[in-house]
Amino acid sequence: MQKRIENKELSDAISRAQLDKLNLEIKQLKKKTGWFDRFAVRAGAISAIVALFVFLFSVIQFSCQQQAQNEAQKREQDIKIQQQINSDTSELLQLPKDNKATSARAAFLLNNLKSFIALKYNQNQNDNAEASAEIRKKTANFAKSVMNDFNFDESRDVYYYFALLNEWDDFKPYLKENPNVNQYILGKFMDSLLKLYSIDSSLVRGMTYEPARELFRYPSDIPKLSASQMEHHRLLLTNFRYTYQLLENEEIKEMGTSYFQIATCNPALTEQMLGNRFDPNLRPELKHCIQQ
Repeated sequence: MQKRIENKELSDAISRAQLDKLNLEIKQLKKKTGWFDRFAVRAGAISAIVALFVFLFSVIQFSCQQQAQNEAQKREQDIKIQQQINSDTSELLQLPKDNKATSARAAFLLNNLKSFIALKYNQNQNDNAEASAEIRKKTANFAKSVMNDFNFDESRDVYYYFALLNEWDDFKPYLKENPNVNQYILGKFMDSLLKLYSIDSSLVRGMTYEPARELFRYPSDIPKLSASQMEHHRLLLTNFRYTYQLLENEEIKEMGTSYFQIATCNPALTEQMLGNRFDPNLRPELKHCIQQ
């Protein structure tokens, strides 16, 4: 009996020792496993951060490349726009010297130039100081060309001038703000009108104008002017009137009225077209208009 008790105690002791050994091995295994897990977690985090940086670098690199490409395309577009602006301007300034040029071509170039200037500044021209300055510079060049290069003895140049008045928005304001330029242009019209007056003074003295209908009427005598010359004469008178109406300075308006009456010797026509007239007996410059 005692022997069985001793064997049981020995068996229990061995079991406890084996359990203690097993627990010790488990603790050591847990320690090893915890270090590896912590390392694995940290390694995973580091890998994720590296991957994030690689992704961000790729995004930034792509964005920079895209921006550089867009800037290159914009520079190329700006160069093409400026080249077109320069080309249109140059051709417009050469039109008075080109016998094959037409007023339709002038109108097209003026509108094309306006479009490319608007495209260059990419906004409303009236709200952009740089665009307005460039437009005004070109307007001054066009006005200079009218004064120096236009020959109003040619209908083609008068039609071109008409295109400037109606298609180039800044031309009328420029003539309003520069009455001396306006006066010079009126003088050119007067010179061309006088040449036609010298051919058929009776026709010019006897013609009338209906402002409401913009209609000219002629005396019944057989004209000495050809049909094309009569058309040219009407064109000169009409554009003289359009230019005169831009004048605000009373002194220069009076001079313009004098120019018109010098070129027509027709007080009634002067008043019908300009709203004013002079008594030729009171104006030395109208001495030639006094009929003997």
